[in-house]
Amino acid sequence: MANKAIITVNLTSEQVKQYYMGQKNRVQAYTDDGQSISVPYDILLEFVSHQGIYGRFEIRYDDGGKFQGISRIS
Repeated sequence: MANKAIITVNLTSEQVKQYYMGQKNRVQAYTDDGQSISVPYDILLEFVSHQGIYGRFEIRYDDGGKFQGISRIS
């Protein structure tokens, strides 16, 4: 059974550039219920635009915390 977390990500193009250049590799975000979550930047790559990465995302993971998938929900 997959668990899920809903997060909001707001990264400017300058912030995304830091990840691209390898200066950072994890994105710190908060779930809708206020929990802090750290996700690998590479799972967000498909959502990069010229403006950066903006939106709400559903992250799915298994009972052991292993990443299963991500989708943009808004």
